[in-house]
Amino acid sequence: MGVRRDDQGRCRGKAEGDDCRNVGTGRGFGAGTLGYQWSISDDGSHGQVHERYRDSEAALAHLASFNKNFAARLMELVNPAGMVVFGTPSAALKKELEGAGPVNMLPAGGFVR
Repeated sequence: MGVRRDDQGRCRGKAEGDDCRNVGTGRGFGAGTLGYQWSISDDGSHGQVHERYRDSEAALAHLASFNKNFAARLMELVNPAGMVVFGTPSAALKKELEGAGPVNMLPAGGFVR
């Protein structure tokens, strides 16, 4: 995703305190959220969010909370460039994400520790 900047080059949103490092992080994550990482490039121009959920129902619960509480603020800060979904999402999750045009990657092998 591309990161939007204010006139001084900072990644900022309209609300006081909004920036690329705190919008939507650490809040609204249920027990089904296994991991959440936000990375920003050295020059601050690109970012990536990696989210991992127990199952599709946990991802849907997170999306409901995120859409209600943080999505509008986050979209002030970034220009989403794409989405990749790993695993086998449920039909309901696929439908919820279809507007983002995700690439669905099915399991082919490997392991996680």
